[in-house]
Amino acid sequence: MLRVNGDPPFVFYAQRLLAALYSSEAIAIRRLAIAESRHSNIGKIVFEGAMLPIEKQVADFLRKGMKRGNLRTGDPKIGAMQLLSLLESEFLQRVLLGVVISVKPEALNSAARRAVETFLSGYARP
Repeated sequence: MLRVNGDPPFVFYAQRLLAALYSSEAIAIRRLAIAESRHSNIGKIVFEGAMLPIEKQVADFLRKGMKRGNLRTGDPKIGAMQLLSLLESEFLQRVLLGVVISVKPEALNSAARRAVETFLSGYARP
């Protein structure tokens, strides 16, 4: 099911993930957590309740690809953090700082393709 040449299953997964991370609700929660984090433990709560489960889900997804031999063997948790960083690299600062209010689905989909391509340049089996 997981393919390493950037075809639909991996790209679709990344696109769905970005759509969830950049929904208006998710952005609002992240902004609130950041703004309030120095006054309370809300940042930790949001991180543990939202980001860690996503990281674990991505790690599980990558672990399956590694077990199938589609991806280089490595630490799937590190791979998940790296993939998530690549997926968010084009938008995170701009969205959190309000430079960009919302990201169009087409832009998210294109960014997901680029992030997967970059990720696979390091993790795809030769």
